[in-house]
Amino acid sequence: MIITSNYKNDYPRDKESSGSYEWWYFDFFDRANALHFVVIFYDGCPFSPGYIDNWENTSTRPAAKAADHPAVSISVYENGKPVFYYLTEYDKSDFSWNEQQKKLKIGGSGFQIGHEGDKLVYLIELNEELPGGDSIKGLLRFRGCHTPDNLFRIPEPAGRQAHEWNMTLPGAETTGEIEIMSRLHTAKKFSVNGRGYHDHNLGLEPMKMEFKNWYWGRIHMNSGTLVYYIMNRKNSTDNRAWFISSDNSGVEYFFDEVRLEDFRSNLFLLPSARKIILKGKNAEATIQMSEVVDSGPFYYRFICDAILKSDDIPMLESARGISEFIHPARIHSKFFRPLVNMRYLCKGKKPHWVQKNPSLYRWTW
Repeated sequence: MIITSNYKNDYPRDKESSGSYEWWYFDFFDRANALHFVVIFYDGCPFSPGYIDNWENTSTRPAAKAADHPAVSISVYENGKPVFYYLTEYDKSDFSWNEQQKKLKIGGSGFQIGHEGDKLVYLIELNEELPGGDSIKGLLRFRGCHTPDNLFRIPEPAGRQAHEWNMTLPGAETTGEIEIMSRLHTAKKFSVNGRGYHDHNLGLEPMKMEFKNWYWGRIHMNSGTLVYYIMNRKNSTDNRAWFISSDNSGVEYFFDEVRLEDFRSNLFLLPSARKIILKGKNAEATIQMSEVVDSGPFYYRFICDAILKSDDIPMLESARGISEFIHPARIHSKFFRPLVNMRYLCKGKKPHWVQKNPSLYRWTW
């Protein structure tokens, strides 16, 4: 895996091999509104049933490319409960990247990269509607200091690497407006003022080819941002965690010891740790998966609580954040496909009957 921190590489890459994927991930936490938000823009969605079927049957059909399966995912959680969920695949023609304007667009949503003095700015536009009538509109602004190119001081590994992780903006001031319209509930309007995060992932083969499972998390604290990933490969593990300064200028603590505890499963018998302990030379962090906000056959998303102890800070720091777990081999399981089809939308195609009913569709969240 290549790990970088360079906004200049935050553009769509060439992905010629079938099964490759790319995504741009943004999230924020607004403490005053008890609001967590996640939006992901995909160029080659790794969860697309059509893309997966094509990759597994290239002997009988032309190989699909990542560009054939762009998608947008939006999740909004208020007080630890989902209030809006959207995962929709678009036609290839609905994806665009304007190199001059540094602007990516998929369907009615997208983002644009800009600058304000020495600050990096991402403007995110949201305009999406579900078959059942619920919709979301919003304009968000992520603004933060540039990361140095050598933030992680990790040499690029030799040979071909199947995955690249570009942590472009570990910490950002996030402001804006979000409006959620619903056929069942009163409209919700949020004036956002929180702390955000952005990264960019590139994969040159299906995730299941590279690792068995993957934990990832991000927690903003007063003095910086804690970011970790725990990747269990077929024959090895790759664990990394950092505490990055609030101005994104450097790594304050590196954690080289990881312990997973309190394993539990959901109705789909998907096991994952609910407690993660990270230890480094001068600091220790404990992450507790406090609230399950997304639980499926191959994926969890949690609202987590973290505590940081360090030699440099006399008092404990604590904060809430986002943590995720994925088991990619299960994405390819035909057994779970009917459940995925209830949740996964494809623009231009007839929606699943569950998706047309706003009450039933909420049960898939």
